[in-house]
Amino acid sequence: MKTATANPGRWRRWVGVVCAVALACVMALGAEAASAQNEATFSFDEARVNLGDQKGLPLIDPGIPDPPATLTADVDPATGELSAPAAGFDFPGKVLGPIDVTDPIPLTVDALIEFDPLGPIAGTFDAATGELNLSELDVSATVSVCARVEGAPTSVCADPPTADPPLGICIVSPISLALATTGEIVDDTDPENPITYPAAPFTPQGAAVTTWTGLPESEGGGGAADELVCPAVDGLLGGPGGIWLSGLAEHVHGDPGLGLRVKPKRKKVRAGKAATFRTTVNWIGLGTIEGVRVCARAPKKKAKVRGGACRTVASLTAGEPVAVPFKVKSKRKARGKARITFRARHGASPFDGVAVAILKIRRR
Repeated sequence: MKTATANPGRWRRWVGVVCAVALACVMALGAEAASAQNEATFSFDEARVNLGDQKGLPLIDPGIPDPPATLTADVDPATGELSAPAAGFDFPGKVLGPIDVTDPIPLTVDALIEFDPLGPIAGTFDAATGELNLSELDVSATVSVCARVEGAPTSVCADPPTADPPLGICIVSPISLALATTGEIVDDTDPENPITYPAAPFTPQGAAVTTWTGLPESEGGGGAADELVCPAVDGLLGGPGGIWLSGLAEHVHGDPGLGLRVKPKRKKVRAGKAATFRTTVNWIGLGTIEGVRVCARAPKKKAKVRGGACRTVASLTAGEPVAVPFKVKSKRKARGKARITFRARHGASPFDGVAVAILKIRRR
């Protein structure tokens, strides 16, 4: 009678499979933790737009006050990558007027402008510096043009249920709103007293700007006289333009952690010379933490961190980044590229803040 006996080879294989599965699970959990997303909300309570010859038009007027435009997005705390669905961007419609036009006939009109996102939104947001850069935010703009009856304070654009349909409904699409915290738009309606609307990082108050050299021709959307009105709209809106949005970056919600950035990303020096790198550490969380360690590491054969490899930030408050400079000296006989790694650590952070710079060393 045969009896069952253990097969050592088979058991080793099963143990190997179990260990591999367990390791994969641990790695997956680690990846999930490392890729935890924070939620950032931008609330824009003032907006100005340049449309062809029409400069500094108030798309969002805080004096009325108009409702704000908002952007709600996920931000990767480690990389700063920002993403949001189309529904994450909301821009309330705005009636501009009265506007006097002569083409195709003399009229006083109102124009209702409404923006609708066309797809997902992508870009970057550096919580440490407040720098925002939206690489993908395409919208369509619907411009409804309505005639004002003489003596009436508003038109169908402002009060749709009480009047006839708009003269024209003109759809301009796509428009790229590649908003960034750099640049400006200028209202030079009065050449002697131009008004500048500059961008600025969100710390937390800031502003973002996008400009264009021209817009696509509009298409009719069902107005009473689109074939006459829309070419006139194109004439008014044609040419260079831009939008300025000013507001507040709300609290970044989600798992707390340390953010770290370094500038410059690349630096050239001659062998034996030193370069200064400026790191910026930020606490992405609530309140204040103490005793954050920021360290720099350089390859021993090529460079050395002067003044010690580590610095201590005594106190770090959420939303108030701290600059930590490092001086790295290349060795006399070193050549080529040296990878300098910067790391911020604290017990309250589930992950380290990490940044990398390249020191390119040339011959003396």
